[in-house]
Amino acid sequence: MDYQFILEPYKSMKNIYKCPACHKKSFTRYIDTTTNEYVHDDVGRCSREIKCGYHYPPKAYFEENKIYSNYKTVRFHKKEIKTKPKEKPFSTIPTNRMQQSQHLNKTSQNNFISYLKALFKEDFYEITDILKKYKVGTSSKWKGATIFWQIDAKNRIRTGKIMLYNPKTGKRVKKPFNHIYWEHKILATNPNKTVATNTNNEFVLKQCLFGEHLLKMENEKTIGIVESEKTAILSSIFYPDFLWLATGGLNNLTHEKTKVLEARNVILFPDLSAYDKWEQKSRKLSPKINLKIYETLETFATNYEKQQGYDIGDYFLKIYEDFRKM
Repeated sequence: MDYQFILEPYKSMKNIYKCPACHKKSFTRYIDTTTNEYVHDDVGRCSREIKCGYHYPPKAYFEENKIYSNYKTVRFHKKEIKTKPKEKPFSTIPTNRMQQSQHLNKTSQNNFISYLKALFKEDFYEITDILKKYKVGTSSKWKGATIFWQIDAKNRIRTGKIMLYNPKTGKRVKKPFNHIYWEHKILATNPNKTVATNTNNEFVLKQCLFGEHLLKMENEKTIGIVESEKTAILSSIFYPDFLWLATGGLNNLTHEKTKVLEARNVILFPDLSAYDKWEQKSRKLSPKINLKIYETLETFATNYEKQQGYDIGDYFLKIYEDFRKM
């Protein structure tokens, strides 16, 4: 199926605009694929789904403004494609790229690891084992950057998510821009790259759960699924009885990604204010997963904690810091 009106594909920050509702630079506009022009400045979607949620689709815009010439044309609806194209095989990243990032852990600053070292001090030696288990690496993209490798259950490296943290607070650096990047994009611009691509020399990304490579190693543990990679690491430190995996994003809890969890006991730990979203998504996951959703955070959280979007990792940290003050 193909559409005439789609959200403009991301190319750079130049095609991300200020949201008409929250005024943050997090807004993607709809374009007409037949003309490559924007439908209207306000027609689009804000990526801040929980804190903003603005979405003004072309259909609503045409109806409200009575622009029937666009709305009722056949071109607006799905274009039938006679033959469904074959799904492209996904690409992988060579193991030596991950190994190099492990070496950088010893020779370069890693802000996330520095934060953990300062937080846990005398217990940090045990924490290094967890970092090694999850293959957490250091990236040279930004000074102090961390790379979280996505390795599937067959030990194929799908990509690496690069993020920069504040070494004192452990929070992500979002100013003057949100410091998130991808290893496969770095390889795409490297003339000496050695990466598995398709026959057109194109990298085909197919993400998996962060920590998925541990499923066979820890095959009897209940699985806890959280949103962020940082939270998966923290939860592994504080509650090692579970195997903690991360989706890497609010919308990444999908049937395709979680099929690998069939026949396992799984508990979802959504961030505050994301409970309803993940509860809805959970209905579309495989019925072969023994699935539950953790409700306690949503039930007892304060208004401030909900506004801040606390997750299970934040509560583990809060309990730990309170204990240290005793």
